[in-house]
Amino acid sequence: MQTLEEYGLLNDKTALIHCCEYKNEELEKIASYGCTVVVCPFSNINLLQKPFNPILLQKYNINWCTATDGLGSGETANLLSQAKLLGQLYQDVSVEELFKSITLYPCKFLDCENILLGEGKVANFNVFDVPLQTELNDYLNFLIYNESKVCYTEIERGTLL
Repeated sequence: MQTLEEYGLLNDKTALIHCCEYKNEELEKIASYGCTVVVCPFSNINLLQKPFNPILLQKYNINWCTATDGLGSGETANLLSQAKLLGQLYQDVSVEELFKSITLYPCKFLDCENILLGEGKVANFNVFDVPLQTELNDYLNFLIYNESKVCYTEIERGTLL
């Protein structure tokens, strides 16, 4: 952390990835610079490390994301699977926070929270076999914790590929 600070590399565009342990003073420093912490649960487990607890990051008001390096590590590249593992390891993290960690929080880091689809944009289309739910929490629980496969496809010029 000290080296990153000495070279001026800590700011709101800094993503700290694969970091599993922080001291309280380091968390305070991360928060003061506005850095984002990126958690890769499967990779951390493969490295015999427990992913960082998101509840502690939230306590310090640190933006955090759930990510994957599954293509490099040979594990899953499915972000829902990553969120599920993180939720199993830290059961006090709400399913809504887990979902935000793969949607809203990365957009916050990338500064694309308010980007809208429009002409010339490519829209990804995800299909989930989800029973009709009335509560958002039930829906998110199903998405993150179900064992069914998630289908991914892309719509191009009105054609479902």
